[in-house]
Amino acid sequence: MKRLIFASALFLASSGLIMAYSGNHSFLNANTSTSNGHTYTSDYVATGAFPYNGSGNYDGSKVNLVGTYSLYSTDGTAYDPPIQYCVKTTGSINRRGTGKLTQKIYSDLSCSILRDTDSLTVKKYTEDVSGNFTLVTDAYGVTYTTTGNHSYGQ
Repeated sequence: MKRLIFASALFLASSGLIMAYSGNHSFLNANTSTSNGHTYTSDYVATGAFPYNGSGNYDGSKVNLVGTYSLYSTDGTAYDPPIQYCVKTTGSINRRGTGKLTQKIYSDLSCSILRDTDSLTVKKYTEDVSGNFTLVTDAYGVTYTTTGNHSYGQ
């Protein structure tokens, strides 16, 4: 489960400038497919700093997000209610859209019971002016490709 969370929760980062798109970041309708044949649907709704603003603008800031990751389906099997975790994500990504992240995944939504800590390699992140993003990550030899929509509000 932790590999899925790392790859599909859209935990992205950047290299550090002082200014940051700080506020509410929602990564919605995220559809993930993996190189080993799995599919997932999820959302990640978080607060904190992220280097993109949901309109394709990049400011080079570091990622520092805390929020709720919701898993809605795995391989076509729906979860009602969705499976949810609190996830804290920190790291960096360069202008080319590559980088590394550290994630802390909590069993509860108040971020008090640590379940796992791990790292993720970001192979590519792109975002257009409408907030449509593509994220390609690698974790434990499996490649995850995620598409969805990123919105930002201060």
